[in-house]
Amino acid sequence: MHSGKIPENKVAFVDAACHTRDMNKHLANIGLAASVAIALVTGAIIVGNQASAYECDGGSVTAQPGDTLWSIATTNCTGHTGAAVYAMGELNEVGILQIGEEIILP
Repeated sequence: MHSGKIPENKVAFVDAACHTRDMNKHLANIGLAASVAIALVTGAIIVGNQASAYECDGGSVTAQPGDTLWSIATTNCTGHTGAAVYAMGELNEVGILQIGEEIILP
């Protein structure tokens, strides 16, 4: 006759099955989180590259009274002004801008 109790060896089997199912859920969640993180990082890199893009008219300009690299960039370049200013500074090795100085645009 059946006593209504689950034999010891059957209880262990049920516990192991529940544990395995829970572990599979955790692994699936970890995989999903990793996929989302990779997508976010990849998106940030793509957006970051586009966000710092700029284009200048080319050629050069002569510095006028009141000019700064920033004002020259906003007048002669489109896109990320800060990146254009940095490139102008590197290209021209500018410390202090002098009136009459020829500034090569990147």
